[in-house]
Amino acid sequence: MAAYAPEAYFRFAADQISLLRDIYYRLEGLAESELRQLIARLRKPDMPVSAYIFRQLREMDMVEEMPGQTAFFELTAPWKEISLYVPANIRELVRRYGKPELLQNSSAIFSGLRSAQDEDVARVFQCLEEFGLGLEQEVLWANTNG
Repeated sequence: MAAYAPEAYFRFAADQISLLRDIYYRLEGLAESELRQLIARLRKPDMPVSAYIFRQLREMDMVEEMPGQTAFFELTAPWKEISLYVPANIRELVRRYGKPELLQNSSAIFSGLRSAQDEDVARVFQCLEEFGLGLEQEVLWANTNG
């Protein structure tokens, strides 16, 4: 990994959080062409070009080629170990802060989560569907009792 100031590393990760989240849930990895298409689709107009983002993901050791595969990528070990934080009062938070349009606007993301193997993801998704509401993740951080 090239040397980067922590601020640059975390700023890049924050800017690419949607991309990193999408890669995280693709446990089987992504072909390079799929990864490049995903970058292009999620890239905001004010962000650097897709080729730069792809290069930074590799140089910052956020993604790597899967062992035994050519041009097939996955998150590196530290990123794969990130787990979903689910507050104990998730149902209360969904009822209090949930919005129907957030669930509707996230339908593309949720379609892949319907069959999630992760128990926490399945529990949160079930709660969102039960109430027909979506949440902005910041609500989980700002309004917890812990």
